[in-house]
Amino acid sequence: MFLHSVNQFDMKFNYLMFFITLHLALIISFLIPATSLAQPSTEEHFSYPAEWEKQEAVWLSWRGRSNNQGGSESKAILIVNMIKELTPYVKVNLFVDTDSTKNDVLKRLRENGIDENKVELVVFPNPYGNVRDPGPVFLKSNKGNRAILDVKWNLYGALDTSHRNAKRIDTMDVFVARKLNLPVRKTFISGEGGNREFNGKGVMMAVESSELSRNKGLSRNEIEKELLRAFGQKKMIWLGKGPISDDETKNGKLPGDIYPNGPTHIDGFCRFASANTILLAQVTKEEAAKDTLNKMSYERLESNFRILQNATDQDGKRFTIIRMPVPETIIRTGIFDSSLNRHRMFFFHSKHGDTLRYMVNTSYLNFLITNGAVLTASYWKPGRPEIMKQKDKQAKEILQKAFPGRKIIQINVENLNEGGGGIHCATQQQPARG
Repeated sequence: MFLHSVNQFDMKFNYLMFFITLHLALIISFLIPATSLAQPSTEEHFSYPAEWEKQEAVWLSWRGRSNNQGGSESKAILIVNMIKELTPYVKVNLFVDTDSTKNDVLKRLRENGIDENKVELVVFPNPYGNVRDPGPVFLKSNKGNRAILDVKWNLYGALDTSHRNAKRIDTMDVFVARKLNLPVRKTFISGEGGNREFNGKGVMMAVESSELSRNKGLSRNEIEKELLRAFGQKKMIWLGKGPISDDETKNGKLPGDIYPNGPTHIDGFCRFASANTILLAQVTKEEAAKDTLNKMSYERLESNFRILQNATDQDGKRFTIIRMPVPETIIRTGIFDSSLNRHRMFFFHSKHGDTLRYMVNTSYLNFLITNGAVLTASYWKPGRPEIMKQKDKQAKEILQKAFPGRKIIQINVENLNEGGGGIHCATQQQPARG
């Protein structure tokens, strides 16, 4: 009887201690902050920041007569105009090829009333005109540090990366990294900055055919995996080609014996305006009915529209898609000159003395977003059709709604477009510290 009572007592005591321990554990779990139970990760992650984030500077290249990368007086005037529009909002770092060019540029800046303190001239032999394509790719980490991604350069797939001309231009990004004392991160991927768009939250977009042609021997999956790793992204959206004018010249003539004039880049027809908003070029049904080239552009852009309608962001949410007009077609003529490298490399379907007819690679979407402003294109001037003025106005109004806190600045850039580039191609933003 006594033993039975003791056993009952021990059993009750053990139950009591169990419940006391359980309640103490629950009380402690509520009192101790969750952050003290699991240590936060201290690992540093680099990614490509959104273009609308704070910028320290914008990089350009001088295109005056002394520059053998398509330099001319008209392009020099255009670059000065771009600098004048940008410097109230952001510092400009300008590549020049020699010290004598540097003096010429300084004189032009003074003559145009540009604050020299807002422009830094950086001497680099033979700088490439479209800085975004082979130039510095700035990454930023979750700790506010910056780095430069060394992407391979093969002149839009026309050269091997080991070619001396490719290797020379490929040093632009590492040169900037050394100048700014930034670490260099490596990738085996080739390609151009103009074909990669980012929403700043982990989603990037690119034209599939462009990436495949620059990285021959690699599958789309292999390219995607490396792009996401190198740029610190989570998700890829692959698009098809854009308007017909952006097709690559080297692929031959279009219907009507006309050459296209582009590198097949995404920044000519599809851009992020915010983390969940995409601007996409549009050819209307009425425009498509006018001619074969418009019809081809219409079909491509509507195919891309369907891709984007089914795409989702990093959180699985649908994007808001805003359509932008495609500028009126501008056709230029010239004579094929076999002594010019660019003619031999891109118009190689022609022979010396042939008359060339080619499309100017016009676009309202090849814009630059910077601090407080968006620099974009306009095309109307006296003597041109009224529809061009109307489209300029429409494009500006759409951009103003997409970027309500920024001033929309339009300038005529068809001299850049004629070489297959544009405002976005000619610039590269440098993110602010921190």
